[in-house]
Amino acid sequence: QDGEFVESELGLIPKGWRAGSLGEIIKITSGKRPKARQERKDSLFRYPLFGASGIMGYTSAYLYNEKIITIGRVGTHGKVQEISEASWPSDNTLVIMPKHYGFVASVLKAIDYGALNRGSTQPLITQTDIKNTKIVVPATEILGKFEDMYKMYFNLSRTINTQNTTLSALRDTLLPKLMSGEIEVPVEQG
Repeated sequence: QDGEFVESELGLIPKGWRAGSLGEIIKITSGKRPKARQERKDSLFRYPLFGASGIMGYTSAYLYNEKIITIGRVGTHGKVQEISEASWPSDNTLVIMPKHYGFVASVLKAIDYGALNRGSTQPLITQTDIKNTKIVVPATEILGKFEDMYKMYFNLSRTINTQNTTLSALRDTLLPKLMSGEIEVPVEQG
């Protein structure tokens, strides 16, 4: 260990790590088409419907209420979506349930999806393509440390995004009132 490398089918890798495939550390399935959807979120249609490149509407039910990762199966490829809320991934996505969430998300972001494309007129990636993707699997202790750090940064990012949304809403509420003179900012004289 300590900087030592060994030969593998993927080239030199750190000692204690191994060559493997993504299928060893994930469960993968395809999303489904919802019975009903609508553009805007409301009290009934409150679960985001994820397409290959983002939220494409809302549904009244969810398929997953756990942390999942989606990638485009048909059409858009390469957009990795980390989802930690109740959601409905559409039928043009692949749904990945990893054993090591942060590590798998990082690997998925590094894949050359163009090289995996099977479609001629409509880009297509299969579950088997993703499962068979060769990867270097770190030693268990390294994977654990990586996951801990990833979780910390993921949670920090989510907190910052929530604060940004709150601040944007506050700005959008207060700015028109300030501009119209409905609210005045007291000026201290000193």
